[in-house]
Amino acid sequence: AAASAAALLAGAAPWRVTAVKRSSRQLKPPPPYNTAALQLDASARLSLPVGVVMQLAQRLYEGVELRGERRALITYMRTDSLVMSEDAISAARRLVTARFSPAEDWLPAEPRRFVDRKRKNAQEAHEAIRPVDFGVEPSSLEGLLPPKEAQ
Repeated sequence: AAASAAALLAGAAPWRVTAVKRSSRQLKPPPPYNTAALQLDASARLSLPVGVVMQLAQRLYEGVELRGERRALITYMRTDSLVMSEDAISAARRLVTARFSPAEDWLPAEPRRFVDRKRKNAQEAHEAIRPVDFGVEPSSLEGLLPPKEAQ
């Protein structure tokens, strides 16, 4: 089948691009992680089994020695919630404002808030899974984390 298709194309007139359609679309950010989303994304992106993902998340939650003190890197990882605290939202917005210029191009006027409409009884006692401190750069953790955790 492939050989006959190649033979047909070989005898055909050269291909020409007759039009180029350009369009732009604005991508919306994904919601923060809850436990299920973290497991799915880590499995898909990093090819890690769910058990390994949760072990790594537990270690990131328990923290690493950083600048002389033990610091958690992520919030509690067993949660159904997509909610982020106002303090966390403000910290994330300050980070974007400091790093990207002009900030108006990167930040909406009002922060997005995610709600899981399917689960009215989501565990709202916990926040979504997120960095504890948005100011901790991944590069500052080099050598402090084993390679799997650094991913």
